[in-house]
Amino acid sequence: MRDLSHVRRWLVPLAGVLALVGCAGEPAGAGAASAGQSTPLWAFVVYAAAALIVAGAMIGISHLLGQRHSGRE
Repeated sequence: MRDLSHVRRWLVPLAGVLALVGCAGEPAGAGAASAGQSTPLWAFVVYAAAALIVAGAMIGISHLLGQRHSGRE
């Protein structure tokens, strides 16, 4: 059998983060959703905003620092 200790090393902290965010632990339709509360989406919104900012910064910096060629190809 293969040694999966390296996988467990990443999954255990990931499960803790997901539990803190509220994305794991209970099956769909149970808990907060059945009590009439919505699922917290703030973590997804923060992640999406950060991803867009990083992608935009990378494109902008590459445009500013990229080479300009005016000769024939």
